[in-house]
Amino acid sequence: MEFTRLQEITGNPIWSCVMEEIVQGEVLPAKDENALEVAGSTQLAGINKVDIDMLDRAVHALNNIYTNKGLEMYQEVAEYILTNFFGNDLEQYNKHGNKHATYNALKTRDDFLLKSSSQFWYAVEIREQCKLLPDGTGEALSVSHHRRLVHVKDNKLKEKLAKKAVSKSFTVKQLEDEIKKNKKKSNDGRGRPSLPAYFKGLKKLVTAIDMATKDKITSDTFIHEKSGVDDENLVKNTRDLLKQVDKRLEKLQELRNTLQPYL
Repeated sequence: MEFTRLQEITGNPIWSCVMEEIVQGEVLPAKDENALEVAGSTQLAGINKVDIDMLDRAVHALNNIYTNKGLEMYQEVAEYILTNFFGNDLEQYNKHGNKHATYNALKTRDDFLLKSSSQFWYAVEIREQCKLLPDGTGEALSVSHHRRLVHVKDNKLKEKLAKKAVSKSFTVKQLEDEIKKNKKKSNDGRGRPSLPAYFKGLKKLVTAIDMATKDKITSDTFIHEKSGVDDENLVKNTRDLLKQVDKRLEKLQELRNTLQPYL
């Protein structure tokens, strides 16, 4: 991939000062064992084991970006991470962020300036938040303002609060108070706020796992009580059920990745 193409994809001129550190087209051949197949034909480089060359380039490039300040630095960090580790695909970042060996190896490097995992998470969240807000609004807010706003999940309310913060020149503390005020309004008159769906689901999941593992599994488990022979229907249904469980385990990991920054 040529530099002009990378600049076209990212829309960010910062690449002109770090282009020598970036190997264009971080996409490996389909047969490379250190790549994960996604979206049919594209591969994520360095996901299964640490790619030292890729890691070295990333440390050098991101350290250069880190010399910038404020919102610009956060947006450029997000651009680099998404473009070079996750194929410029936010969904792949959300899905594989905690699994990507080379990406997660960044914070183990002594010469890497961005040590906090939360900085990566906030960088990507702020990048997406700026896309949601009207032109000029996101750019008018500081990183500290953005960090408060990313926790507002209602996009209409997020936009309303961002516009108000800009027009009234809110301090970070004033924005925090405004967020709390709106949160209180949404809860007024409803008694105790209902628990979020993820919490209810996880509680049921814990109960279900406890029930499923309560009894010891032996060969007798699959013997039909009346006929005394193998219960083929139970075997088949168990096999089908386990397939459904396997599909949901990946979604459970995605939920864990989403919750982790808040915990």
